[in-house]
Amino acid sequence: EYDLDNYDSDDVPKDGETTTMFGNARSLAYHQSNDEDPYITMQENEEEDEEREDLQVLGSDNMVIAAKVEDEVAHLEIYVYEDEVDNLYVHHDIMLPAIPLCVEWLDLSVGKGTADVNSKGNLVAVGTFDPDIELWDLDTIDSMYPNAILGQGGEETKTENGDEKKKMKKRKKSKKANDDYHVDAVLSLAANRQHRNLLASSSADKTVKLWDLTTQKCAKSYSRHTDKVCSIAWHPKEATVLLSGSYDRTLVAADLRATDTTNVPRWGVESDIETVAWNPHDTNYFYVTTESGMMHYHDLRNAPTSPEMSKPVWTLQAHGESISSFDINPAIPG
Repeated sequence: EYDLDNYDSDDVPKDGETTTMFGNARSLAYHQSNDEDPYITMQENEEEDEEREDLQVLGSDNMVIAAKVEDEVAHLEIYVYEDEVDNLYVHHDIMLPAIPLCVEWLDLSVGKGTADVNSKGNLVAVGTFDPDIELWDLDTIDSMYPNAILGQGGEETKTENGDEKKKMKKRKKSKKANDDYHVDAVLSLAANRQHRNLLASSSADKTVKLWDLTTQKCAKSYSRHTDKVCSIAWHPKEATVLLSGSYDRTLVAADLRATDTTNVPRWGVESDIETVAWNPHDTNYFYVTTESGMMHYHDLRNAPTSPEMSKPVWTLQAHGESISSFDINPAIPG
């Protein structure tokens, strides 16, 4: 009745075409758009389209980076400001391994391998209580790992030999300053806007380091202070001159090309230095703020013979306590 003897044999219809599992696929009908298909009744998810539009950053938008610690969890919040509609919102955030202390925006694309000095990117360098500097891509959402790590952590990532890793982990316990990487918290970062592949960093290990982003290695290390170096700033016009301020209550303005690291211009202040900055309207002058709430204004051309002989152009008791941050209006002098 069921013809089970011929169950496994292929049926051949009268026209001679073999019947397969999917039938004659050439006779299937298809539509250019799902809207034209009468058998598709579920519409595409409009919420996903709206979410995709919200994540899109336009050329007219402004991006703001804020470091934040909440419930002992450290992260960066990337804000987008829409100028046309006066709207500020958090676009996405980045989880960090330690409490952030400083951030610096980079316009050079840095990733795995060697970077191109002519490439364009949208990255942020982050200094934390850890001695490593992490470089994160701001155009990537939900990124698990940074594009690159400057320091001993980056060397461990590149190391494939397990024995070498063990040696490096043991060496990491040492707090002795060296010429290759920081061994204490990174307190300040400064990207060179004229030589885009150069990034300067200062640390609690009393050193200032110059990083080559194309190789992701330390090109030079400077030990010109006797205490934590808390703030650095590149000269706006002289691309090789770096200003550094330290808890040893001195400032140094030096050309990093110079081989003599001891005979450099040095100024002194009354208390621990908090921040330093050049005057964008007259680059012969720079500002210094201190722990006691004082602001000093110095002339680069009037370098003292010793820090004790420093004579500022003017001083201002701006606050009763430490001035942890300040900025100068780049458009309006004074």
